[in-house]
Amino acid sequence: MNGIVNWLDENGFAQDEDAPPILQEYIDDGFLFVAFKLRSGHGVDQIHPIVLRYPGNEACVPLRLTRIAARDDMGVRTFFLGRDRVTPTNFRHVQLNPLKFDWDNPGANYEEAVTRAVDEDGADGHGFVTEYAGTSNVVSSPAFNSDRWQSEPFRSASPDNLTMLLAEHNLMTCMWDECYPTHPLVPSLLQAYVPPPPGVDPKEFYACTSCYADWQPDDDSAGDTSEGGSTSGDSGGGSTGVGSSTGVGGSTGDTGGDTETTGAGSTGATTDVGSTGASTNDTSDEGSTSGEPDGTGTDGGTGGDIPTPDAWPASWDTEGLANALEEQVVAPSRHAAALVSKFPYLTRMYTTLSPSEMTRDPLFSEMPGLPDVDNVWSATRFNRCDGPDRVVLDSGPVIWFTESDQPPEFSQMPYGRIVEEFFTGAPMTLRNHVEAIGDELAAWNAEHQGPDITPDDELVDENNDDGGFCSCTSTNPVRGSGTLSILLMLGFFSRKRRRWLG
Repeated sequence: MNGIVNWLDENGFAQDEDAPPILQEYIDDGFLFVAFKLRSGHGVDQIHPIVLRYPGNEACVPLRLTRIAARDDMGVRTFFLGRDRVTPTNFRHVQLNPLKFDWDNPGANYEEAVTRAVDEDGADGHGFVTEYAGTSNVVSSPAFNSDRWQSEPFRSASPDNLTMLLAEHNLMTCMWDECYPTHPLVPSLLQAYVPPPPGVDPKEFYACTSCYADWQPDDDSAGDTSEGGSTSGDSGGGSTGVGSSTGVGGSTGDTGGDTETTGAGSTGATTDVGSTGASTNDTSDEGSTSGEPDGTGTDGGTGGDIPTPDAWPASWDTEGLANALEEQVVAPSRHAAALVSKFPYLTRMYTTLSPSEMTRDPLFSEMPGLPDVDNVWSATRFNRCDGPDRVVLDSGPVIWFTESDQPPEFSQMPYGRIVEEFFTGAPMTLRNHVEAIGDELAAWNAEHQGPDITPDDELVDENNDDGGFCSCTSTNPVRGSGTLSILLMLGFFSRKRRRWLG
């Protein structure tokens, strides 16, 4: 262990006094170490995608070291591409109780529901919830990859044509008077290799580089971008969805195959850990570990210092920009699209963990024959003018509200309906609260149920003179924290507005 600590010191890695005992645990378990520098003060939109390959057929998210800097109830989300559904093998698997969702504000308490469910008896802080399991074709390739992304044209970039090239190749889109990158690494790469003139705002500059083609240090008129940024296109930007804990997504597939993996990034928020695999055990969640302060990769290279007035734009390195775009944007995105196309099955799981619960690293494996899991929870609320409202879940249960239209709290009801364990084959049920949940719901409904009428009767016109009830309905979906498309894009790339780095 001293050898690792000394090596980290010699190579300029910040260390924590609590780390050595945890490092020793990994050494005793026969782990290999890979070191990346995640420099402070830089966001996930500057993190360069990394792919790791290792032999094996079991995914691992190494969280034990993360507990040094983790916060309570930190979210960890995992994605797996393969041939079959993936389950945790050394953590419990928890099925949520939808009656504990806040149906009055759909999805608002989802994080709390997951946290409470995995902390309950049986899971004991070591459990995962499956948010989706099914076909991988729900992942849209354009969400994280564009056929228009090319690097070669940027070798001839100049202030006269840079904005045009960015828009033409869909690396930047402009709406109204603002422009946004469509990939999170674009801003840092531009500023590293083709920086704006000294003192010029990067956002304004890249929206209209031609406006600064004749820039001079004393030119106060530079920066008029009223004519710039008129290119239209799909708005948005890429997001790796990588947030907090250090995690390396593994893979499942043929025993003994190689595993290609990308892990998670720095500490602080929700972690989206990607892992994929099947017969060849290729795995990737494009957008994970390690980044340099200039966002140009892990070798510490930059596009040069911020130029002096006399140097701009002579300091531009368009060859370096083209190479960096190919290595860090184009090639990884193509690879991610190929993986999604290659492997037919996607599993997404989620949990929350506090530092005291990060005592073991969750392991995952494929389990053939398990049912698919939909990520959309939905229900219909019947709002009635005479009597209490009710919510009818698509899965069957009916929840009556009070006379003042307040939902029940079900304070004694567990957040998890089933806690189970997977080793090989069928799951082993450790806790089954289905009957107790049904009994508490029945008791509540018996006390608060309104008139026994059919949904068709409830939907009669409020102007009906025959004494019908006036009412309306609204269908409110909740997820595993949103719609499937939103969550999947968070796990790969999401097209949304990204900030320009100052």
